[in-house]
Amino acid sequence: MYQLNNIFRHTDLSCTGAVGVAPVHQSVLGRRHCFQVRGGPRGERYYACGSRQERDLWIYSLRKSISPNAEHTRHTDNSLKMWIYEAKNLPPKKKYFCELHLDKALYGRTSVKLQTDLLFWGEYFDFPDVPDINVITVNVFREVEKKKKCD
Repeated sequence: MYQLNNIFRHTDLSCTGAVGVAPVHQSVLGRRHCFQVRGGPRGERYYACGSRQERDLWIYSLRKSISPNAEHTRHTDNSLKMWIYEAKNLPPKKKYFCELHLDKALYGRTSVKLQTDLLFWGEYFDFPDVPDINVITVNVFREVEKKKKCD
């Protein structure tokens, strides 16, 4: 397993209750089989694995380390399935993308699309294991245009 841009070395999980582990949608980092460790003294950290099974085993093991008795207590498992279809009334001939935030944390990003007659993504997001959330936000952004070089 690799921490993005570094090899996984040491992560402090001693802040019980304040640390969360969750899978990351591939649109966020541009890489499959990643997960995120949130909270604790270092804030958010992202890790990549070679397969989905390896990622799921790491998530299970880390959660077990954070809360060893969680399996023996009553808890709720949350999931979210969401489609982002289209945006309307945006200026034409510009490129746009959406970001999906759950309680202000980035969980997904659509591809970039050009606004013509219809700005349509039709992209599906499946988050099988999310913490309790209060706010779901979808933000639409215009991609920054690259400036042409003048000779």
